[in-house]
Amino acid sequence: MRMPSLVLLLRQLSRNNAAFLFHRALLRCLYGNRIHRLSNRDLFNRPEWFWGGSSVPNLPLTVPDSSEGLDPAARRALAEDLVESFYAGQGLDPSNRNYSPLWSTIIDRNAPAVLKALRNRDPEALLAFLERMFPSPTLWGIGYGDLGIAQGSRFASYLILSQLAGLAESLGVVRTECPEQGEIGHALRDGPEALLTAVERKLGLRIDFPRIAGAYGIEVGGRLLDMQTPGHLYAAHRLHGHLQRHSAPESPDIMEIGAGFGGACHWLQKLRSPSRYVILDLALTNVYQGWFLGNALGRDQVGLYSDFRREGSFKGRRTWIMPVHSHEQFCEQRFDAIFNQDSFPEMPVEIVRDYLRLAAERLQPGGLLFSINQEAFSPMQGKAPPWVPELASTTAGLVRISRELCWVRRGWVEEVYHRVG
Repeated sequence: MRMPSLVLLLRQLSRNNAAFLFHRALLRCLYGNRIHRLSNRDLFNRPEWFWGGSSVPNLPLTVPDSSEGLDPAARRALAEDLVESFYAGQGLDPSNRNYSPLWSTIIDRNAPAVLKALRNRDPEALLAFLERMFPSPTLWGIGYGDLGIAQGSRFASYLILSQLAGLAESLGVVRTECPEQGEIGHALRDGPEALLTAVERKLGLRIDFPRIAGAYGIEVGGRLLDMQTPGHLYAAHRLHGHLQRHSAPESPDIMEIGAGFGGACHWLQKLRSPSRYVILDLALTNVYQGWFLGNALGRDQVGLYSDFRREGSFKGRRTWIMPVHSHEQFCEQRFDAIFNQDSFPEMPVEIVRDYLRLAAERLQPGGLLFSINQEAFSPMQGKAPPWVPELASTTAGLVRISRELCWVRRGWVEEVYHRVG
């Protein structure tokens, strides 16, 4: 039996497997454990890009001046309102029942300075942090924090551009790349600006992340793309599309459970004009959301829990940022869509059950529950993380109508449920 030639052997190797093993070994040698966990999952979404030559550019990271948003007096007033809202919101969950072990660890490790400012009722200290919050490790899990800066421009460029390519593929403005054959990085053949322009033309908006709170990323054609811009825009577009397909009102009422720093909310309001957009999240996370959205959308358009307590309703503002358990105070409000991205698997199982029951109760008949979440089996303290389809299948009033893989993140699943009955 003739032994295969070296050429034949190389041909038989899977491009993905060979690239994955080589780059994982090389990067682990160079960077040790710094690329473990979070960055590892994104880093190898398109492993063939690492040996695709000049087709995938390494763009420099930029941290532009935070020249947009509110004026100095309004920013200080917003910081004061955020302190007040935090105290009132924390009082609804004083034992932090909604914190999973994962979130407790992240907050204990990364957020002591922010918690100190809030507990001391010190708006000046809080303001100093919020002005530069995006490059801070405090934003880990809510955003990418300082991960992009720590890993460098190669990592940040790869992550942002790979998700931008996935967004473009989902829109049908470029071919979907196949790792088994064809040109590597084909979506970037004409450069990142051409790709971004094609996406903008399809969506009908300019994609430029607000220059606030120390936001950083890569600049493409004079537009800033932060570490989550393509992913948040993708989620907003997908929700927008589902609402259109299922005959939702032109100006729907939407609730987002666990909204990160508010990125998807920001982009959805560029794509559609919701009558009302209510965020329900931890009192601490409300602080980051209030700062970002208050500066990005305008304080007059963004209501905090302190505003709700004074005014007693959602009138007058389109966007509302509310703490967990506050939904009991707006029990008559119904929604056309309820949305969760990234956070259900990071909550205690019983909390996810409660949110799914809340969705069944608060959605209009025929309303949509939209979930974009990873389903990794990664137990913490011996317990498997929540699995949305398993829990939703036992929630009365929710019926799944679609399930598909996410275009921008490997291992993420998109599901849409109808509220029936």
